[in-house]
Amino acid sequence: LALALPLLVLMMLGTIDLGQFVNVGQVISNASRVGARKAALFDTKTDSQVKSEVVSYLNNYFPKQSAATLQSATTVSMSRADGTSVSGNALGSVPAGEKLQVTVRFDYAATRWIQGITNLDGRIIQVTTTIRRM
Repeated sequence: LALALPLLVLMMLGTIDLGQFVNVGQVISNASRVGARKAALFDTKTDSQVKSEVVSYLNNYFPKQSAATLQSATTVSMSRADGTSVSGNALGSVPAGEKLQVTVRFDYAATRWIQGITNLDGRIIQVTTTIRRM
């Protein structure tokens, strides 16, 4: 037991950390879809409106994390289907029917429970959602 218990505890903690990584990946995927839905609306004119929608979703999902921590860990970028970046007030000039890509990058360390297991250190979760502007 003295030899096997440390190995079993390490395996259990690694499994919990990996499970949390997968769960955060699903949350970021949902946040990307929420941001894309906001970007698709015709009354959305700036990229800051999309980022605030994404961060608001993350604040609701991770209530114990401060809003500042989640905002600094999150990067939201938008581009047209051809790869042209859309930033600032340029979102208002994208016509209806054109495809937009919303990419959310999130630093996993901001919500990590278990420190010390180095396999997931420095991981960035990135999800891109494509949607047509309405």
